[in-house]
Amino acid sequence: MGLGTQTPMTAQEHGQKPFLMSAEQAAELIANGLIRDEAIIALPRGFTFLTRIGALLPERIQRLTSRCFRFKATQRD
Repeated sequence: MGLGTQTPMTAQEHGQKPFLMSAEQAAELIANGLIRDEAIIALPRGFTFLTRIGALLPERIQRLTSRCFRFKATQRD
């Protein structure tokens, strides 16, 4: 899985995308969440979990750990 869903927009991003998932995977998770009547459907789940845990860390450590999620996007023509 990766950070977000594979789309033409994410194809323009260069850098690590450790939680990237296909649109089909995202749609299946959303559909399952709706079937189970979940109040919150957050995806990708791994990234959501890490974000919630990271919020408990001191700000200095949050900055250090967030470096691996930086990326650059190219300009559209």
